[in-house]
Amino acid sequence: MEHRGALDFSGVGPDVIVDGGNPVMVWQPIVNLYTLEVLGYEALARFGGASPAVVFDYAADRGIAPDLDALCIAQALRRPPRSGLIFVNVTAATVRSGHFPRIPHALASRVVWELPETIGWHPRDLPGSGTLALDDVGAGHAELVRLAMIPWRYVKADRGVVDRIATHPEQQALVLDLLNRAREGGGFVIAEGVESPDDAAWLTRAGVAYGQGFLWGHPQVLEV
Repeated sequence: MEHRGALDFSGVGPDVIVDGGNPVMVWQPIVNLYTLEVLGYEALARFGGASPAVVFDYAADRGIAPDLDALCIAQALRRPPRSGLIFVNVTAATVRSGHFPRIPHALASRVVWELPETIGWHPRDLPGSGTLALDDVGAGHAELVRLAMIPWRYVKADRGVVDRIATHPEQQALVLDLLNRAREGGGFVIAEGVESPDDAAWLTRAGVAYGQGFLWGHPQVLEV
């Protein structure tokens, strides 16, 4: 991908620099709940002292969100972890923008695209290579439509569904439904935002294959 130079984020704060050397990408492990082996890592962007949510909202308000998204993807693919799958967030707008970076051939079998929106995706807009994961899946009709439309390998249960799941039957029912859908389609559930050993124990008993959260590691810069 050829990037158009530094993006102007001066309105966010003086310490926010977004160019060819930034943002810094940090990585959070995704682990097998039964063996605790690392399946892969999710790439997350950091912008100095500014909140990533604030920076991305700022970019969306100014119509440069696809540029920022593409820059983050390029950073992640430039220096990925040495082993494991590489989970990278991408939006439909970025794929359609023309600034979507190509996957290096050596990484083709390792990249998993996380598709975050409940709307905006059409099969013709999907990345042409790499495995697909549905991100932040919760409840509601829109989620059921997304599950049916996208040929996903992984479905990531939203942290709002996972947090305190050990003691909340309504949340347990949602995850069990996702598990059934995953089994029917030959896919796997990844539970996001796991911080409690009790929640991890319930998820393991229920048959959830993978988890991600502070219980196993905070996002950090990895040696590559």
